[in-house]
Amino acid sequence: MHSSQRIRRGIVIKCLKLLCSLICIFLNSSCDMNLYKQLLETDINKLSEADIRTIIENNSSVEIIQIEVDNLFAYYGDEQTKFIYDSNHVEIQALMKLTDALNGEFIGIQGTGGFIDNPAYAYIRFNGHRNVQFLMVFKSDGDLSAIKSRYPNIKHIINNIYVR
Repeated sequence: MHSSQRIRRGIVIKCLKLLCSLICIFLNSSCDMNLYKQLLETDINKLSEADIRTIIENNSSVEIIQIEVDNLFAYYGDEQTKFIYDSNHVEIQALMKLTDALNGEFIGIQGTGGFIDNPAYAYIRFNGHRNVQFLMVFKSDGDLSAIKSRYPNIKHIINNIYVR
């Protein structure tokens, strides 16, 4: 499904939710609030791991993305968080192409900050505000053993690439 189709589908669902709310308010009847809650909590636009993997494979090379992320850390260091609006110093074309394909925003790098269990990663924010997702590309030499405990809802995509 293309992103424009997902956007249209999301708009239609939001309009239906609004219509249901207005009907319930207007009629002041006992509408099924469980159904209403289920509609509100549905993550319509969230991309699955398979969708993200396909987008990565169609728009970039996992190896090139990893090289670019490692080069960012080699240039900026891995201790601090760095918001990167445009990188004149490090080539990040594959990351930017992937960001565009996800219709997202490349945020920057999250350093270790001195914490042992916090591996450094670069991340892309995508999927709007309500259904926000983060694509995280961890530094290749980072210790990824504590990722699941630090980020319980994280999903593995491929190699050092995860989504949450």
